[in-house]
Amino acid sequence: MIGIIPAAGAGERIQPLGCSKELLPVGSRTFTAENRDSLHGERSERPKAVAEYLVERMIAAGATQI
Repeated sequence: MIGIIPAAGAGERIQPLGCSKELLPVGSRTFTAENRDSLHGERSERPKAVAEYLVERMIAAGATQI
């Protein structure tokens, strides 16, 4: 199954934003540093974009390509 993220429009009604609507941070996720020596194993919170929620839902629904 192929998942498509609908992304259209300039988002003029919610401007001024520093990014497109799909990249708007709306939550957070826990991030574990594994590939940096100075941060190895440390956990921290990172912003989570709207599009990330869409990707997670598509994967949960069985999408193999996004």
